[in-house]
Amino acid sequence: MVDYKFFEKIISKHANTFYLASLSLPKHLRYDFWVIYSYCRLVDEIADNFFIINDKQKALDEIYQIKENLILAFEGNYNKDNKIFLGLKEVFKKYKFDIKPFLELIEGAIWDIEGIEIKNLNDLINYSKLVAGSVGAMLFPIISNYKNEEILKSAYNFGIFMQIVNILRDVGEDYKIRKRIYIPRTILKDFSIKEFHIKHGLITPNYIDMLEFLMEIAEKLFYENVDKIKFLREEIREAIYRAGIWYLEILNAIRFNDYDNINKRAYVNRFFKFLSLFFDYKIKKEILKRTKKFKFLKFEEKFDVKKDVIVNFHSDFSNANVNLPFGKIIVSDAKIESEKIIDFLVDFKIFRKKLTLYIIEFNENELVDYFENWFHIHRFYDNKVIEIVGYKLPIPEFLMKLFFNIRYKRLKNAINKYIFKRF
Repeated sequence: MVDYKFFEKIISKHANTFYLASLSLPKHLRYDFWVIYSYCRLVDEIADNFFIINDKQKALDEIYQIKENLILAFEGNYNKDNKIFLGLKEVFKKYKFDIKPFLELIEGAIWDIEGIEIKNLNDLINYSKLVAGSVGAMLFPIISNYKNEEILKSAYNFGIFMQIVNILRDVGEDYKIRKRIYIPRTILKDFSIKEFHIKHGLITPNYIDMLEFLMEIAEKLFYENVDKIKFLREEIREAIYRAGIWYLEILNAIRFNDYDNINKRAYVNRFFKFLSLFFDYKIKKEILKRTKKFKFLKFEEKFDVKKDVIVNFHSDFSNANVNLPFGKIIVSDAKIESEKIIDFLVDFKIFRKKLTLYIIEFNENELVDYFENWFHIHRFYDNKVIEIVGYKLPIPEFLMKLFFNIRYKRLKNAINKYIFKRF
């Protein structure tokens, strides 16, 4: 007798999105989903625990033991007391499964344990296929009446889409806990992003551009494969569609957090999951997305701005005659100061919506004209110009009120008053 309460506890604790989506399924399919998810969770935990205990051989031994038990369950010969493999043994009897995707998940865990670097976009797709695309393929015999290679490929792609979203959501967590950066090295290089940006939580314009680039890849995978849901069993379509839409909303949650996926974890609560079924993702994306491209100057030489100067500047700035709360300036350490481009991040929480500003250093004669939606504030220290550069999103007032629940006019007036205030 399979203990389905045991499996429900696992999925409800570790995968809220999948759990909520699965509740719309008939019981017999729901239970089979839970068993397969629990196997996936078991494999993931080995890789996750490796980053904590840092015992490579122990983790590999555990993974190979899981592989041995999996093969026994697949062949109907598992006789031990592990509830997960006893559950798998029963599920394997119901459908014509291929063991390949179950083994692919194990291979993906070995990537993590061995510390295999994700060098380029192909590596990212291959890794995502192993650790998440494989899950779509595992479920394929349960969810589809069509044994078609094209539909199976879409099942893989749907999992790849979800894994890329996971990676974008968990950049900070992966670095802090696992010391891993899953964004491909070539993509980081293309956007001039280095490890110290992630280490220090610096959300620069290039970093935002990089996130949007990867978001577009995830979105493309979703929209190119979502139509294949019509080939799934009728009773399963709604659950798969819900899970996909809720994963898409994680990308909008990252945008809503001002693209800060290092210091924050994007989260879509149950209320917004419900609303997402009625409001179009693309409309919200265009509202939340930064709508104009902008770049900061690149410099041939670096100017020395001492920490006490920054502190004094911050003190002056925070005492401005407007309703702006005290913010924070992250002063660069030695590693950042070795870079030729310097940007200090300033965060202000204004009327519950964070406005991100960047401080840039450059010579007075290097001033350039900015977009009309930029605003600037100049201060002089030791014959150097320090400029606060901000970016105003051209969003209509009613949308600001609707989506951000802030007083847009008051915000705009406060900013304008501060911009034109003479020092």
